[in-house]
Amino acid sequence: MTILVVLAWALQEVPPPAPLPEIPPNWLETVHGQYRLLYRSRWTSDDFDSDLFNFVSATAGDPDKDPWSGAASGRFQSDLDGDTSSEGFSTFDSVSDSYKKAMTAQLHYAYLDFTNPSPGVRVRAGRQILDEMPEALPIDGGRILFEASPQVVIGAFGGLPVNSFESSADGDATYGGWIETRPWTRGRARLEYLHLKDENTFGLFRDDLFGLSVEHGEGDWLIGGRATGLESDARDLLLRGSLTDAAAGLTLDVRAYYLFEQKQAHSYGLDAYVVFLVPVEPYYQLSVAASKELSEVFGLDAAISARQLENESDEADYNHEFARWSLTARSSKWPTKDLSVSLTGDFWQTEDDDFWTAGGAVTWQIAEQVKAVISSSYSLYSIDGLTGEERDRVRSLTVALRWRARDDLYADVRYTAEENDIDTFSIFDIGARYAF
Repeated sequence: MTILVVLAWALQEVPPPAPLPEIPPNWLETVHGQYRLLYRSRWTSDDFDSDLFNFVSATAGDPDKDPWSGAASGRFQSDLDGDTSSEGFSTFDSVSDSYKKAMTAQLHYAYLDFTNPSPGVRVRAGRQILDEMPEALPIDGGRILFEASPQVVIGAFGGLPVNSFESSADGDATYGGWIETRPWTRGRARLEYLHLKDENTFGLFRDDLFGLSVEHGEGDWLIGGRATGLESDARDLLLRGSLTDAAAGLTLDVRAYYLFEQKQAHSYGLDAYVVFLVPVEPYYQLSVAASKELSEVFGLDAAISARQLENESDEADYNHEFARWSLTARSSKWPTKDLSVSLTGDFWQTEDDDFWTAGGAVTWQIAEQVKAVISSSYSLYSIDGLTGEERDRVRSLTVALRWRARDDLYADVRYTAEENDIDTFSIFDIGARYAF
């Protein structure tokens, strides 16, 4: 009898143990980002330049779940051979050379996010880029978002505008805000205001920018527009329609743009061309781009872009009339599973000349960890990202090789030969990237 009692007690249902309390992760475990090291050498028949770049970016926490989170990004550049005290023109001069020293650094952004310090409120403090505005504006300051209701969000910001190449921020200030509403299903309307006070080498600028945008989705279509005004004058107008039909493998994007008034040297935050003192004259531009997947292997891309100046006599550097028709045929893992190929044909039409150009790219997956790319392209007008110079009739040929040592580490090497109306350039890059 005793044995039966013991067995009955042993077989009775035992409640599961209470779950252990969740231990929050160490904040260091929430930090992720990447570090990139790049050596670049550039030369022509008469000149030579070499630089070392370090790029660092990192995030901490999850802004959608954690009460606080943050992000930072910066660049460190070393001129390995340049004579920083030299006077006069150099082929490889850039805005960074204005520092007159071999090592320079730029902090792109570094901010903290605070989620729901009060219900429906988000706060960001530090160096940040306000890409919600019609012009992406970097500031040192604060931004606050308030979700007044599921259909209405109100934002406000204030601080100092950032100009990485200005020695002092004295006299500078910016503030503004926006209200965004979703008054109907798949509809959005947004009203924006930006005040910018910028005292720089070229004078004191006080600019007020207003923006209004509307967007609506209908089936596979998304249509919308944006209009901005500077002071009491209309500035520009953008109309856009896009189609995404996944079943048909078709995407389409149509844009019409009109610049009402000359875009010139206003405050830096509203006009990046102020660095080069180059005005952009009023123009109309229509762009249409389409992509069609013909099968799992083949696809076609087509594009048309046409720009017309309001006054033909205004044509000059950075102000051109042109039309470009482009067609690209591409394959993925064809003619073999290790190769992908694309071929592009362009027709350029300008006031002085009409001509055809061709380009293409071949990607070769040599091994699981090694990939090579050979590409050639042509551009009638191109702006150098380092110097801001406009270069015409740019033909480039690039050969690149990438080795992925691990999922979080890879190295690459690239050589580019570029011929344009100024000279023939050679560019050699070698670098590595580590993700953490």
